[in-house]
Amino acid sequence: MGFPQEAPGAPLPAHTAQIVSEGNTGGVTRRVDLTMRSASGQTPFSTAGIVGLNSISLDSNSELHGNSATNGDLTLAGNDEVCGNTQIGPGRTVIGGPPTCTTGTPTVTQGVTSLPPVNQGNVAFDNSNGNFFTVNPVTSTNANAQRLACFNGRDATGAVSTSCGSRELVLGNGASGVDVTLNGGNYSLCKLRLDQGSHLFVANGAKVTIYFDSPEQCGYSGLPQPIVQMDLNQNTSIEVNGGTSQNMRLLFVGSDTIATKVVMSSNTTQNVACNQDFIIYGPRTDIELAANSYFCGALAGKTVSTRKNVEVSTSNEAEQYSLPGWVDHYAVDDFKECAGPMPAETAAPNSGC
Repeated sequence: MGFPQEAPGAPLPAHTAQIVSEGNTGGVTRRVDLTMRSASGQTPFSTAGIVGLNSISLDSNSELHGNSATNGDLTLAGNDEVCGNTQIGPGRTVIGGPPTCTTGTPTVTQGVTSLPPVNQGNVAFDNSNGNFFTVNPVTSTNANAQRLACFNGRDATGAVSTSCGSRELVLGNGASGVDVTLNGGNYSLCKLRLDQGSHLFVANGAKVTIYFDSPEQCGYSGLPQPIVQMDLNQNTSIEVNGGTSQNMRLLFVGSDTIATKVVMSSNTTQNVACNQDFIIYGPRTDIELAANSYFCGALAGKTVSTRKNVEVSTSNEAEQYSLPGWVDHYAVDDFKECAGPMPAETAAPNSGC
């Protein structure tokens, strides 16, 4: 075993480990090259602000403004705009293409995109959830606003409520909207639902990260799939009020066995001026933007799909966003079969891989 470099003595990239291993069984010898990467400190949006690992699919009259990347195909439905560079997987294609843009000439390249899974550290039990709804105020024109905001089985008055389960935050009731302002910190949720007319604000200058725990840890394994862990209904928004870059981050742990999903419905907006970052990062979670929705910031999911009349814009600040620097928690990033036996000590262990 070893930690090989492209050139002997050269350092590995930060938060990356590489192992070459050789084994023999039944007279057959195999050598494999395994690369592992941690999410800590990674900058997932440095080259593309719209990432769908398995696919990116647009319905008609949708617009992407900014670089995008996928390991699969980019699918267009007609009258779409794709402004920026799109990286598709090796041997993949733009279905319904080529892409067009009224403000420039889009480009298409091929390459491999990887995203490490979310490492939530100790946030599941060390978080700011206790701030609902004392430090984080509830406002509305409705006299019963506090009863329309529910977290962890209780409304904002402290009364037991059946509107939400464990670590579920629900704002509004489908008829009356509720506003909640977050005053900073790390939060751990299983679900977030904003009903019509509700808004989630980040206080001026505050920095908020919301981690969405895995469906297994949330006890959702028995429910129909996919499990919608964030559901923004009509005329809702998540907005950052001033402050510095990347002040609102939504990170989804997801699952390899239970499908999870993010849904943003019609007229969902986020700071239309697009001068702050709204980060959605969930390599094991599907992201769906319903008809007539708008998103600004950066998003990365297992898949990204839009319905009709959707606009997605990336902001410059998103390129610099770094995932939280928890203790390294590695996941497989690449696996290769190697030709021939382990080379001599003077050669790189991954020669022929």
